[in-house]
Amino acid sequence: MKFEKEKINKFRMVDIKAVIFDMWGTLIKDESVDESKKFFNSLNKMYLLIKGLNNIYKFLNKLNIKLPARINFISKFFNTIKVEYRECIKRQEQMDLEKVFSRIFRFFNINLNHKQLVEALGIYYKPWSNLTKLYDDVLPTLIYLREKNIKLAIISNTIFEGKLHDDDLKRLGIFEYFDFAIYSSDAGVRKPDPVIFKIALEKLKVQSNKAIFVGDRLYDDIKGAKSVGMIAILKEKRPFTGEEEVIPDLVIKNISDLKLYL
Repeated sequence: MKFEKEKINKFRMVDIKAVIFDMWGTLIKDESVDESKKFFNSLNKMYLLIKGLNNIYKFLNKLNIKLPARINFISKFFNTIKVEYRECIKRQEQMDLEKVFSRIFRFFNINLNHKQLVEALGIYYKPWSNLTKLYDDVLPTLIYLREKNIKLAIISNTIFEGKLHDDDLKRLGIFEYFDFAIYSSDAGVRKPDPVIFKIALEKLKVQSNKAIFVGDRLYDDIKGAKSVGMIAILKEKRPFTGEEEVIPDLVIKNISDLKLYL
């Protein structure tokens, strides 16, 4: 990566008050994902999904709930979640996993109270949570930014309850460095919708041109941040050609590269 003197000076001339991060692929890596193997990733995600559903089946069994055959249960959940997720992405809407689960449980005449439903969602998420790890340079970079009195926040697209991700951040030792985290599942709106970025800026009490957003997706992260006037930095996963429809203000390879500009 080339660090042009002009860009470094340009960023240092701006009085940056806040940096907002995407979470997955930016701060946190998923050990189930090899970014160079698309087919392998699809199989691995399918495995994790089925493993989570199997764990729910075991959980319901322990509650002495009458259940359909395991294969029918898992197949119904798997297909419904897959279709629902694709439709939500098409409509650019946030998928409400709790409602989807409730609907499928009703289909099987399974009656859970809210506490049991939330527990089932947590059990479903556990296989993913166990595989989350920080990129090596994240913690030192967060400490550096905090020492410069820069406010920090997270905006993440997710179908899971925000509390589950907060628990991940605590386990990884970085929760305390953020003013807050906004999860699309809780906000009811997902990136690149400008609304979710505006919510973060209002909570931070920072003007958009004094805030940076760092993410690894051109459409969700960069387009969304630029739509509200934020400085948008792409954390590069694959070579950025500059010919894409969405152009970030800066491209970096690692989160620690931020230290060169701030």
